[in-house]
Amino acid sequence: MDLDQAATGHQAWAAAKAELSRGENLHAHDLAARAREQWPDHEGLKHLAVLALARSGAVDLARRRFGEYGLDEARSEESFSLDARLHKDRALADPDRPDHEALDQSIAAYESGYNVDRGYYPAINIATLSLLAGYAEKAHHWATAALTDAEAKLERDGYYAEATRAEALLLLDRTEEAAASAAQAAALAGANYAECATTLRQLQMICRHKGLQASLLESLRPPPVIHFCGHIIAPPGAAGRFPADQEGDVREALRETFAALSCSYAIGSLAAGADILAAETALDAGVALDVVMPFDRDEFVELSVAPAGRHWVARFERCYARAHKIHHVTRDAYLGDDELFGYASEYALGLARLRAQWLSAELNQIAIWDGERGSSAAGTYHDLELGRRAGCSQHVIRVHPETSAAPAPASASESSGEQPGQLKRTRNTLIFGDLKGFSRLSDAQMPSFVEHVLGAIAQVLEAQGDQLILQNTWGDGIFLVFRDPGNAAACAFALQEAMAAIDYSKAGLPGDLGLRLGCHYGPVYVTRDPILQHDNCFGFHVTRAARIEPITPEGSVYVTEQMAAALALSYPDQYRADYVGQQPLAKNYGSFGMYHLNQC
Repeated sequence: MDLDQAATGHQAWAAAKAELSRGENLHAHDLAARAREQWPDHEGLKHLAVLALARSGAVDLARRRFGEYGLDEARSEESFSLDARLHKDRALADPDRPDHEALDQSIAAYESGYNVDRGYYPAINIATLSLLAGYAEKAHHWATAALTDAEAKLERDGYYAEATRAEALLLLDRTEEAAASAAQAAALAGANYAECATTLRQLQMICRHKGLQASLLESLRPPPVIHFCGHIIAPPGAAGRFPADQEGDVREALRETFAALSCSYAIGSLAAGADILAAETALDAGVALDVVMPFDRDEFVELSVAPAGRHWVARFERCYARAHKIHHVTRDAYLGDDELFGYASEYALGLARLRAQWLSAELNQIAIWDGERGSSAAGTYHDLELGRRAGCSQHVIRVHPETSAAPAPASASESSGEQPGQLKRTRNTLIFGDLKGFSRLSDAQMPSFVEHVLGAIAQVLEAQGDQLILQNTWGDGIFLVFRDPGNAAACAFALQEAMAAIDYSKAGLPGDLGLRLGCHYGPVYVTRDPILQHDNCFGFHVTRAARIEPITPEGSVYVTEQMAAALALSYPDQYRADYVGQQPLAKNYGSFGMYHLNQC
């Protein structure tokens, strides 16, 4: 049900709850917040709005809303659990250096919840948090209580009870039993790899704290994630780096490799030859397939599929229709920009690494390659170099080029439509921001806003040097352009830190002013603006990125999937991006997969 169709607060809550259950956390919060305008006293909407914020990574804002909505005065199991979760999130922001005050607050809230429910969920949380807080006897007591209740509910609750049992046994130093229970939990989870990954991270934290070998938990680790790549196949009878008569050997080698790896996800493009063969093999093996398209679908088929033969177009269509998800570098035209092919490879490998990080899975790369070096900007050699730098376990299936037959039609990356002097799109990072609460400022407050808020922002931007290639502002809005996504991310966090350091009361400004930031990475034009008389940024991705920040919670840094993938590929040890949902953009401008960005 859409929110517009909701006739009661409960129906609105159900619509928002459905989005939350699908992992669309930002959208769920937006729905619940809008529904509260009509049903402000609905307890379910209050709870869901705060929970969605917490799952979106905006923990401080969620805590503030928890108090504003009066949930701290409620005495229900749900409010106790939410209170405990918010304190737990703050306590474990850095699991290796937990906040002990927040740990105690979370334990107390879970204890209040246990008095209502007396189930294994609050009990196991109390046990693990007590271990981290240094309360050994208390941890043992609550682990025993959780174990007793979980074992009594194994048949009813399946995976969740078994995972709790494994955690409790680990806390009680019954490691062999814990390992066996973890393996049983993995069997019950089946292909629900996200659940296994969450449990694995929780148990690994306990192992680190107790000095245990985490290898005893390997049964919970999801199967590997695969990035695939390789040459376009030549038409029958034509020469090429991947001759048509070697298709059967490559198909068999792919089957053997996929069977040996038993992977969970496969991610790549869908050109004729290596890509489609890998995609078909993944689908036949029951593996979830994600496809990355570099530009307009029909033009891609014309350039990278049809030249190998019309039967490859039919195979493309079957794979495309069965794909788990389709990702786009741009939905616009090719325009002779060969860089889009290289960007598509980097995007696909970044997505694979992002997925592997999220699942705590191994990252592998399968390449169909002739052993020859090609372009440094795109192609199979370029992809293998990317994979090597990303630390992939690489599996190369060799093909042997033939040069005696008639030459194959040139691939898109070899015969572009680019004209000399033609303006080309380049990859850049775009940051849009605005100040929530700005519209409520009076004229009397405006000089202080300019001095303290815009002044603090200006100081951060001055420190960026030549990494910042464009900047613009209008009222409370800012627009920044960086070449490198890592530099842009560092600037975004510096901006939020500067905002948090302002003494708003002393400046005579409302304390709820908050900076909303949205970051995107994509191909745009950077050229001289004839009106402004200096360089400016143009293109489809600029227009879309401008729609991000109005729907992000203030005080945090949110990035698109393209930005998250770029950071995962190039800065995996500096930033962590957590998926928060497909967020509809402002002004009905489609949707973006959004991530909450954290510094490691």
